[in-house]
Amino acid sequence: MMENQDLLELHPDRLAVQQDLLTASSVGRVLALCSAEEVAQMDAINLVTACHRIAKLHHGSSAFLKENPHFEWLIDRTGQKLQDLKPRGMVHIFWALVKLEHWPSWLPELMTLFTINIDTFTGRDLSVILGALAKFPKAEGSELKEAALAELRFRLPQLQGPTDIACVASSLCRLHVRDEQLFAALAISAQRSIADFSMSDIVSVLWAFASLNLTHSELFAEIRQVLHREAENCSPKELTQITWALSRLKEADEDLLRHVMAPVIRAKLLEFEVPRDLCTLAFAYSNARVMEEGLFSDLAHILSSKVRLMNAHDISSVVAAFATIEYAHKSFFKALKRHTKATLQTFTPLQLARTIHGFGIAGVDDPSLYRKLCDEVMKKREQLHAKNLVEILIGLAEAEVLPESALTLLNVDTAKWLDAKSCIQALHALSRLPQLGSEAFQKEVLKVIRKKAQGWWRFEVEDLADLIEVMVVLNLQEMFLLKLSLGQMPRLLRNSTTTGFLRLWGGLSELPAIAKEQVQEEIHRNQHLRNAIASCIQQGIEAIASMIEDNDSNTQPAMKAAAELMLACASLGWDTNAQSLADLIMTLLEDENVKSGPHEAWWVSLAWASGELGFEELSKTCLKICLDSKDLSEEDRRRLSTVALFVNEAGTDCFGPDPDGLREALCEAPGNFPQEDTSSTSSRSFKGSYWHPEMHSSSKGSSSEKVDHISRALVEMNLPHEKTVKIAGLHEVDIRLERALLLILGPKDLATSGKALGSTVARKRALEAMGFMVKEIYVQEVELAITSGSLQELLWTCLAEVGDGLSDGQKGLTFK
Repeated sequence: MMENQDLLELHPDRLAVQQDLLTASSVGRVLALCSAEEVAQMDAINLVTACHRIAKLHHGSSAFLKENPHFEWLIDRTGQKLQDLKPRGMVHIFWALVKLEHWPSWLPELMTLFTINIDTFTGRDLSVILGALAKFPKAEGSELKEAALAELRFRLPQLQGPTDIACVASSLCRLHVRDEQLFAALAISAQRSIADFSMSDIVSVLWAFASLNLTHSELFAEIRQVLHREAENCSPKELTQITWALSRLKEADEDLLRHVMAPVIRAKLLEFEVPRDLCTLAFAYSNARVMEEGLFSDLAHILSSKVRLMNAHDISSVVAAFATIEYAHKSFFKALKRHTKATLQTFTPLQLARTIHGFGIAGVDDPSLYRKLCDEVMKKREQLHAKNLVEILIGLAEAEVLPESALTLLNVDTAKWLDAKSCIQALHALSRLPQLGSEAFQKEVLKVIRKKAQGWWRFEVEDLADLIEVMVVLNLQEMFLLKLSLGQMPRLLRNSTTTGFLRLWGGLSELPAIAKEQVQEEIHRNQHLRNAIASCIQQGIEAIASMIEDNDSNTQPAMKAAAELMLACASLGWDTNAQSLADLIMTLLEDENVKSGPHEAWWVSLAWASGELGFEELSKTCLKICLDSKDLSEEDRRRLSTVALFVNEAGTDCFGPDPDGLREALCEAPGNFPQEDTSSTSSRSFKGSYWHPEMHSSSKGSSSEKVDHISRALVEMNLPHEKTVKIAGLHEVDIRLERALLLILGPKDLATSGKALGSTVARKRALEAMGFMVKEIYVQEVELAITSGSLQELLWTCLAEVGDGLSDGQKGLTFK
């Protein structure tokens, strides 16, 4: 309470009173010492001590205290002695007044003294002043706040002790001062003395950083090391606060939460405040994406009997935390649903959004619950933040329900307040809620994504997978966004998960033809992208192989995953390391249970995919399996006729005995060659449907420009021709001169290894079977000829090779 020099200067009579005040154990005892006569004789130190002791010992309402005459005498006398107060005394008086929420008439004078003498206060004094200002009327304390903050920046080197650092951090947090430089300096000071920090000091620092969403990797790394050593000494409250802070700042690594914190928490579960602390713990683990099954089971067991004690905050936190493992705690979720309905009116918009999102992710099937939640949302719509809206949309999309009240939920202006990630999530949810479709909202959201994607924001794998899926479902022609996305893919794939890559790869394979051609062009052009994809494909194959080892009694899941990956690779022309995938599928086909499984659509699509990538052995095996089926549709037969052309020109030696005449049905019309049906892209190959379009589509990609150049050159050569024409209504060719055809082979016609795709080979065979002379030219040859001015020479050479397909007049012109 006093510096040594103050003690020496104190009058003996005042020293006795000082001792009595310091030993008083109740507010009543302090007030008893503050009679009118005694207060009149008190000096500044006695007055400060009395005020501070009353504030420290007082709890609850201060209304009766303010009416006590002894308190009035004390406050009045303190006001008369303001000029005698030293800096530390002024700090204690200010703290006491704020604690008691008492604002005497002389308070402005005290505030002025603070501002005038601000340079005389220590770093600790400044932290107490700032902490008190956090509870002070902001308008009246703004000038002092700015002065204290300015002075604190110069006094930071004085903060050596853990208590000083923790106090300053807490004060800044309560004042919502998000000053990154200040907190960085505090973090450096904390690092120097981290060994001397008590656990309560660490909690204060963590809480301050987390509340302001600031982090410091070096400091937090040292704190995690301390926790590895001292976690067992933490109280339940400290465990809750530490876990929450680390998870909020993404500084909670799995090893710490799973192997250090979880055992300590489970050992002390009965000491936690139920349900608040346990709900916070569950949310913290979920937010850190650490699903410790044992801990969550224990939490669910304890919380199940305490659901009625939960408030809206607890419900929203625990529903969000347990959403992904709801299936394991169905009785717990039933109790949560009942209590949610009973307490619905107490929910804030944030809590409503989080609860809808949690129940939706959990797959809770209760339309009445979502209807009541959405009705409450609409009542509080004016308080709804943009991100809350996105959470609601995601929850409703996952639950596959849309209450009538939510039909007017969207607001075009809302999109302006969303970041790019939230915009993508909103679009993804809308793609699953077509009845909520708002063209104006969709356009505004896309505008935000395009703008952000050109600035500081960068895609993550999940964001990009969501965006590609949206393009597929909503049939968006967003070529500019796709170009930006492809440019970021090499960086993304270096750190992607197998699941994230497969979602993205599957989405790319389902894009409309013109967009898919752009993807294939980028893959052929960009070596870094090819390297990244090759690594991810290999990881996917290894993951499928591990599924066989983990569940060798049931190979159906592995077969499903392998089929989906093969179909996506074939659709995008990827064959660089697909041979190992084909070998894996051949191994799976040795299991008779796979062949006779319920997913017969695998075999037609796999036959196409393996033929497209040139895996003849696998394609033949799938053809044989198809011929054993009695339920082939007419469409399947047409598709298999194409596969027969993939395998070999005759298409007969792979079938074997054919008692039902299927061989003849498949091979009787090689010209019956199906065009790619771009409308079938809604059949999501990575969502359980195995249909995939086979052939080339009519697209206006980069090759169309080359066709125009060739056509102009042929005009200059006086050669009659047609450009971009369909043969027999099925096969689109680039240039036709009577029975001679010129085809430009671009990325959509070639595999990544450079060889022609099966569909390209089959197209040529089908056209030749119709009696045409076919010449294929690589697009690079055309580009080089255009650049060098030798396009006509290239065309003379090509036409010489298909001379038999030209008319007599054309031959004369060509070889005159």
